[in-house]
Parts: sequence; structure tokens; C-alpha cells
Amino acid sequence: MQCASASSCTLDKSLFDAAIADPSKLERQASISPARGGYKLTRVAPGSTVAALGFRAGDVIVSVNGARLDDDMAALGLYMGLESTRNYNVTYERNGARASKSIALR
Repeated sequence: MQCASASSCTLDKSLFDAAIADPSKLERQASISPARGGYKLTRVAPGSTVAALGFRAGDVIVSVNGARLDDDMAALGLYMGLESTRNYNVTYERNGARASKSIALR
């Protein structure tokens, strides 16, 4: 994994594929809970890929590639397309401010 800036990272697709193939691995990296407007990262393990991407406990993931995570159908559509998507634009809130992060799979 490599981050060119705080808002742009590149991740090995094999690492991403392994994480979505085994949700228990992802659960060891971060815990989430539903929150107003999306999903809140309640815990981010130090040294995890999620932490290396720059996400912190308390961040609320609001949308991914424009799919709002407070919309169950949009979230389901996003989940169904995970394997074929190579670029992700993640919008999140931290301390009341919105930010975006671009994550490319290579």
C-alpha cells in the first residue's frame, strides 16, 4: 500500500480481495456501527490497513463512489460491485468536517 497524500492511496488488489473474502480479517482491523448518515468506525486497530489508509476511530463513512451508506439499497449495490470496482472515492466525516479519500486498487 502506498499513499501519495492524505487523500489518495493505492492498495494491492490481492490485499483488498483477501479482506472481503474473509470478513473476520476485516473485523480484526476495524469495527463499525450504524450512525446517522453512514457507518462509524468505532475501533481501528493500530498497524492495520484501515489505519494505514488514514482512517481513525470516530470517522463516519458517508458514501463510497457516490453510493450513500444511509440508503440500504445503495449500500447493497455497492457491496455487490466490490469485486469489479478498481477505484473508490470514500467520503467521510471527522470531527464534523467532510473529507474524501481516493483509493485505487492495482
